[in-house]
Parts: sequence; structure tokens; C-alpha cells
Amino acid sequence: MRSLKLLAFACASALSTAALAAPDDVKVCDVVPVSDFESALAIKVTQTRVGEGECERFAGRPGISSQVKAQKRQDQKASGTAFAAQMKRMGFKVEVLDDAPELWCAMLTPPATLGNAQVFECRAVTQGHYIEVKAMGPNMTREKAKSLVARVSARLP
Repeated sequence: MRSLKLLAFACASALSTAALAAPDDVKVCDVVPVSDFESALAIKVTQTRVGEGECERFAGRPGISSQVKAQKRQDQKASGTAFAAQMKRMGFKVEVLDDAPELWCAMLTPPATLGNAQVFECRAVTQGHYIEVKAMGPNMTREKAKSLVARVSARLP
């Protein structure tokens, strides 16, 4: 079951608009300390994985993780409309929680066949950066995901 939840999260990650590393990617793990992830999400980080233009942190319990991507802003928008449509086609229930020009957040609930791990996805644009945050786990909330967005934003150069 845990592997199915991780698969669902991986699918959500793969469909991200910033999934491929670009020259403007920010090395999030170098810029945002573990303590920011722990404080924002109320978790204890036990593992970190650095990917192409992203930072993924895992808690000590299965199925709880967070992924952050950031890059210098070009013409990106915070909207996740296309992403939400893709996830719905995959059977996810998508509830948009914030839909403003500078911030888009949604709660993704996977189909029953993939378990019950909720994923909160937020996309934000600041004056200089585009940020994506995914927070997965049973105790994740929109507020926690938005808190991580704010912490990442404050740390970016």
C-alpha cells in the first residue's frame, strides 16, 4: 500500500510544469534548511533526496513527504488548471483551495486503488521566482503547504 501511495505522489510530481531541470533552477536543498520543512509541516525529516531542480524531504513514517521546486521566474503563472485536469484524468479528486494570480493550491485525493494519502500542491509566483510545493501525508493541510511556500520564498536569493 505504501508503494502505491508513493507511486501516486511520484505521478503527481512527474506531471509538474517544472519537472525537468532548467538553467534557472534553484538548488532548494542548499537554500532551504531541513528545519524550515520540519517547522512548516510539523514533521521530523529523516531523509533528503536531491533531484533535478528539486528537493524532497521524507519523514520517519511511511507516506509522509514533501517536495519543493523553485526556479527563477520567467513567464510562469501560478495556475494549476492544466495540472488539475491531468490529475482528474488519472482518477484523482482535485479540490482547488486557492486560485489567485500569485498562488494556486489544491488538495489531491487519489483513487481508492492508490490508498488514501492526501497531497497538497501549491504553486506560487513571487517577484523573482516560481515555486512548487507538494506535501503528502495524513496530517498535511493547506496551511502547512502554504507555510512551506512562504518559508521557501523568504529563503530564495
